Amino acid sequence: MKHWWGIALLVAAGSVRGQSLSRAPFPGATELVVHVADSGARAAERAGRVLLARGYALRPSPAAQGVETLPRVVQPQPRVTATVRVRVLGRYLVVQGWLQGADSLRRPPVPVGYPNPYRTRSGSRAMAWDELEAIARDLQGTVWYQGPINPLAK
Repeated sequence: MKHWWGIALLVAAGSVRGQSLSRAPFPGATELVVHVADSGARAAERAGRVLLARGYALRPSPAAQGVETLPRVVQPQPRVTATVRVRVLGRYLVVQGWLQGADSLRRPPVPVGYPNPYRTRSGSRAMAWDELEAIARDLQGTVWYQGPINPLAK
């Protein structure tokens, strides 16, 4: 808990944007926030190494802002592609993902959320939340889940 002030700052910033932060996944969560030892370009470099090791191709972007992948096919039939972005906010990395089906190229990609609506015919998840959690674990930091505040939650 030596970095409690950082978490307090993230909670305050998230509350301003209508976001909720939790240590456990909750319905509607769309981002994972990972507290790491590095910051700035070193944190972005760490994220890039993790994504490359997981088989993603990287899109060129300013290192201090983060890393974004090129779309990768995660489900062949019907064709679904995934894109992952890791933003750098000081010592925090915000991991987000988007899915897009070949039949919906004119529509914007769907953010990966918990639980994920995209499933294969066998019922398993296509890429979704499990992949984002694996990326967050590979970043080797404390993981928090973030998403819109649910006004119906008690």
